[in-house]
Amino acid sequence: MSTPATTGPSRGRAAKARRVGVATIAAFLLVLAATGVAAWGTHRVVRDQGSRLLKERAAELGLVFTQAVSTITTSMSSFLGVLHATGASPSAFSRAAAPEQAKSPPTSRLTMALVRRGADGHFQVVTVSGPLLKAGEQLTGVRAAALTKARVSKVAVPISTLVIGSGANRALGFALKASAIPGVFGEVLLYRETALGPLSAPRQADTAPFHELKVVLYASPQVDPKQLLVTTSESPTTLPTGGTRYIKQPAGGSTWLLGVRPKGSLVGGVAANAWWIVMIGGIGAALLVAGMVEFTIRRRDAALSLYAVEHQQAETLQRSLLPSLPQLADLELAARYEAGGVGQRVGGDWFDAFPLTSGGVGFVIGDVIGHDLEAAAAMSQVRAALRAFAYEGDEPAVVISRLDRLIVTFELTQLVSVIYGVLDPVSDNGTRVVRFANAGHLPPLLQAPDGTVTSLSGGASVVIGAPYVEARGQAELLLQPGSTMLLFTDGLLEAPELSLTDTIPELERTVAAHPPEAGCDAMCDRVLASRPRQPQRDDIALLAIRLRDVPARNVQQPAVRQDANVAPEVADSTLTGPAHLSRR
Repeated sequence: MSTPATTGPSRGRAAKARRVGVATIAAFLLVLAATGVAAWGTHRVVRDQGSRLLKERAAELGLVFTQAVSTITTSMSSFLGVLHATGASPSAFSRAAAPEQAKSPPTSRLTMALVRRGADGHFQVVTVSGPLLKAGEQLTGVRAAALTKARVSKVAVPISTLVIGSGANRALGFALKASAIPGVFGEVLLYRETALGPLSAPRQADTAPFHELKVVLYASPQVDPKQLLVTTSESPTTLPTGGTRYIKQPAGGSTWLLGVRPKGSLVGGVAANAWWIVMIGGIGAALLVAGMVEFTIRRRDAALSLYAVEHQQAETLQRSLLPSLPQLADLELAARYEAGGVGQRVGGDWFDAFPLTSGGVGFVIGDVIGHDLEAAAAMSQVRAALRAFAYEGDEPAVVISRLDRLIVTFELTQLVSVIYGVLDPVSDNGTRVVRFANAGHLPPLLQAPDGTVTSLSGGASVVIGAPYVEARGQAELLLQPGSTMLLFTDGLLEAPELSLTDTIPELERTVAAHPPEAGCDAMCDRVLASRPRQPQRDDIALLAIRLRDVPARNVQQPAVRQDANVAPEVADSTLTGPAHLSRR
């Protein structure tokens, strides 16, 4: 039998050099995909939370600017009330404007003016208080545009101008439609203009909600750097598009554009980087899971490799304990052995055939209880002892009895089933007498030259090692040339959910279908191939013995052997002592 191609050390080196398995890569990618989904979900949650907070901060800023414009609306409405009460005289106008100018910063240079629209459609300053305009000055450009919108407005709300001028000369005006004022002829409007000065951050830039945001406010409904009113930074004058939230901001009867962008994460640094934390943790978990899977696979492969080596070694040991069949001119011998199970499942099944000093041939099939190395060791002792007892040519029953006493006396094993038989030398007519004793083993099958099959159930007695003693039986029959005996162990017939009453007839049919002239090797192969396609749970040992056809000698055949071509009936005899042996 060939030895394994890979030994233990080489298998270890092969395991170390083995590439990462598909299962490991799949586990890594699966955990990594789950990590990506979790990181993406975390990023979405944090982003949505940041967007919600940015929306709230933008609304707070919008409220600040709305309140500022509302203050201007209230101030201008109160100013008109004073003008109605005082008749809009220049002195009264100056006195009414003085409190407003006093509340404004010196740099704002607040200017209040009463503007009349002439018949030609031009707007001219009637009365003024402040440095930015002069009495009799004609207003044009963005001032005239704001005054025109205020004049046609159905609601008395201030209309803002676009940014007037640039750099340090920037200014912003508001126009409010006025009802008829006593002492003033024609259609008049109240105009308020404030110097803005250079572009700079508002005074509240370091307070909430300004300190968390970058803010821009345009005096127009779209992004226009020339119309920038407020910014929290000098440069750039516009905010990057990504991450900036723009909202339309009402300013009296006009619409401004408010842009806000967070300076940092509004949800906090830890929450903002949570998806990175999830990703890094997930990658670590993926590596850990992949490592565990790879470790488990390699450990499993190493265990399977070890089991395979142990099974191979055990089977090699079992086969080394089995004999080599002799080459005999008048007999054809064939045997098979198949170990059952996986791992270290060597058993106690064995077969044997050997020539005797008497000129005959002894044959054995047996089974020591157990499926391990201990059973195999016991089997080797039993086989050697049986050979020693059988060498002188004693009767099979005597050999079995001696073997029984040896096994029981020295406690070699618990139970042994065995068939031992002797084939006498070939007679002149080519027939041979066979004598055998069966100690608790399955009866062998005999195929006659015509193909009929008989179960040799004679010569039976209890299994060796049984707790009670009885006389050993022995059977004798005459075999014709071309006859074949098949001896086997119970592993051949064992099958799940099937009993021996089912498997023995099936085996007999398989043997009967075998052409006798095909030989013993073909019979063993046919028998093994007929087994059910199910896992083998026990060892199988087969021994086939066929009498070769030999030329008959020119002598008269005994009368009792004239029916040699008919399969004889098995005859039992009981051995009681030396008298029977002397008779033999």
